[in-house]
Amino acid sequence: MFNQAFFTKHQKLLLWLLNTPVTRAWFRKVLRIETYDFPLNKKIGELRPNMFLGEIRWKDGQPTQFFTTFTYPKYGVKLHVAFYPIWKLMHIWDYFADVFTPKLSFGFDAFTEYPDTGSGGPTGDGTVVVGGKDVAWATLIADPGTGSNNAAASRGIMQFIATATTDQWSDLSRAIFSFPNPGGEITAATLSVVDAGRNGPTAAPDINVYAVTPAAPFNFVAGDFNEFGSTPWSTAVTYAAWTGAAYKAFIINPTGIAAIATGIAILGMRNANYDVSGTPPPWGSTVTSNLIALMSDNGSNEPKLSGTFTPAPPGRSRGMIF
Repeated sequence: MFNQAFFTKHQKLLLWLLNTPVTRAWFRKVLRIETYDFPLNKKIGELRPNMFLGEIRWKDGQPTQFFTTFTYPKYGVKLHVAFYPIWKLMHIWDYFADVFTPKLSFGFDAFTEYPDTGSGGPTGDGTVVVGGKDVAWATLIADPGTGSNNAAASRGIMQFIATATTDQWSDLSRAIFSFPNPGGEITAATLSVVDAGRNGPTAAPDINVYAVTPAAPFNFVAGDFNEFGSTPWSTAVTYAAWTGAAYKAFIINPTGIAAIATGIAILGMRNANYDVSGTPPPWGSTVTSNLIALMSDNGSNEPKLSGTFTPAPPGRSRGMIF
């Protein structure tokens, strides 16, 4: 919950508490911003989950800015722990307000998380593939994998390509998405991706969400191709519906919720009507069939996981909060 979106939304209030004389000593102590790190009489210009920055100052015509940063979301954790009773009361209130009077909800039981960009983690998105083959469909879907892509603005998150040899296939793609834990136990979730194109109306492939157990929750590798489950976590979106350049929502069912409830949420996507079923698609020489989606490296309209959660109490493992 205390991710960058929270800090951006409440930045004005946070800075007021950090810099106003009557509250700054107390609130900086809460966040463990010590006076020996940053003098009390100096203004803080920005607060993020893992760092703070002093106000911009000019020296010899050049802007300078003091900052302190951490490799973990220190200030997000401090806010969570220090004010946990308040967050818990807000969550209890929201449990009822969301049903009876949504306008009065604080939104503290809701979350929206996004994968990290690139391949550096701690979360990410990408595709794992089999490529360069000339084999029967059954052989293709059982392949251990030949490659991966973890940094692209858009990808064919479901793709297969026929060769010039009758009923033979060269390529097959599947996708993996991982998201930070919102700070507790997920109770409901929807995976949403924006469609960015489609090919292959004859085969008309669909796509659905499944379990996947990659070697790591980011920087996915070729070997992750063969780590997908076959039990659906949602309802498949059809080829016909993959249009409009809009978010396509996959509501995660109880099986999926149980699997992603705590820790980093990792979800796989693959074709259902041919890849999962094992039924060969209609063949056409060198024909490509795919469903293309925008990825986190696009910079906007990224894949997202949204839903509701129960906040974890202080001292309990919360997964990663970013």
